[in-house]
Amino acid sequence: MTHNLPIVRKGIVGQGLTADGHFLVDGIASHGNSGSPVFDLTDGKLLGIVVAFPADYISMYDDSHQLVATLPYNSGLSICISSFEIWSMVP
Repeated sequence: MTHNLPIVRKGIVGQGLTADGHFLVDGIASHGNSGSPVFDLTDGKLLGIVVAFPADYISMYDDSHQLVATLPYNSGLSICISSFEIWSMVP
């Protein structure tokens, strides 16, 4: 790849603002997506930025119900900090 072009993804707000100024987007984020802007497609306003994705795991059991493996799994959700919270940190 010779160009560093942005990747555009689409998702919907899956959970409104929490007490700490975060919200969830039903859209996949992965390592390296932190800091990505989240925009409202209807008016182009910045809603927030991606800060993480919830770690989730799949547990595998054998026939005797003994845990044999725990595998990482991307739930398809992104944790975002709201633009209101971002602006509250700017002096």
